[in-house]
This record gives sequence, C-alpha cells and structure tokens, in this order.
Amino acid sequence: MSEIIFGVAGGLALFIYGMTLMGEGLKKAAGDRMRSILASVTRNPLMGVGVGALVT
Repeated sequence: MSEIIFGVAGGLALFIYGMTLMGEGLKKAAGDRMRSILASVTRNPLMGVGVGALVT
C-alpha cells in the first residue's frame, strides 16, 4: 500500500515540476507579446471560453 502512495506522490511531484519548467519556458519564449495577444482575444468572456476550448 505504501508503495502505491509513494509512487503516486512521486509521479505528482514530477508532473508539477515539469509544469513549472514548461511555464517558465513559455514565459521566456512568449513574454509580453503573448500576454497582449491573450488580453485582446479574451476581452469578451464568450471569446475567452472559445479560445480556451481551442487551446486545450
């Protein structure tokens, strides 16, 4: 039982670490330009939902 718990906890830790690294990389790659594009596209809440659905 403890092996399963440690395996799940370790996998979750690696996943969170990877997401953090990817987020930092995207911030460096896109920067302010990406932020301004997202701000202009998501001004309308309905457009925001549509863009979010397409991106994911």
